[in-house]
Amino acid sequence: MAKFSTVIDGTGSRGNVMDIIGTARVLMRKIGVSPEDISDLTKRSMNAPSYKDAVNVVREWFPVELDEDE
Repeated sequence: MAKFSTVIDGTGSRGNVMDIIGTARVLMRKIGVSPEDISDLTKRSMNAPSYKDAVNVVREWFPVELDEDE
């Protein structure tokens, strides 16, 4: 379950994993999440072996809406 309720729109052209990660980082800064946690999300999602795994890292923090939700 996500820590925050703000939904990240990953539909259409916003489904690019870099866009999803970037949106999560911006939201985390606005909410006041520690730089260490933001860095952890970035490293883990960028090093994930697949798109789905990267999105699942972001989903630890925020719900992510995708075109084809797994």
